[in-house]
Amino acid sequence: MAVQWTEDEAMRKEVSQNLMYTVMHINKKLLHADQLSEQFGMPMSSIQLIFALANGEQTVSQLADYLAIHKPNVAPIVNQLEDTGFVARRTSTADRRKTYVHLLEKGEKLCQEIQDAICNNLFADDETMAKSEVKNLNKALAIINKLMKS
Repeated sequence: MAVQWTEDEAMRKEVSQNLMYTVMHINKKLLHADQLSEQFGMPMSSIQLIFALANGEQTVSQLADYLAIHKPNVAPIVNQLEDTGFVARRTSTADRRKTYVHLLEKGEKLCQEIQDAICNNLFADDETMAKSEVKNLNKALAIINKLMKS
């Protein structure tokens, strides 16, 4: 159940406006999603899936949760990445209903290249963001990620 705020209507409005602005602009302004997709020749959903696998194999259900999409929509992304040699699947020996997806060496290299490209875009010059702003951004993103997981 949502928490009812009674204190400060202006704060509620500001939070909702900031949230919508952030959602609409983060891919374009911070990630440069169109540029990444063009540079690596794949849609952002494939890039996101590769990042989801950076810390180890995951089930298709875990990937769906990470990407915030329905489970059946994960299969075409995995199929495309599997066909191009970036990922592989394996069926669980303990539970044959579970399929795990993991990065292959080619996928690990691509993941590092994408991460480098994101960093290069984000920190293109020293005047884009001061070090203190980068630290604040990182803290804010950590808080948002924590909220998303709860």
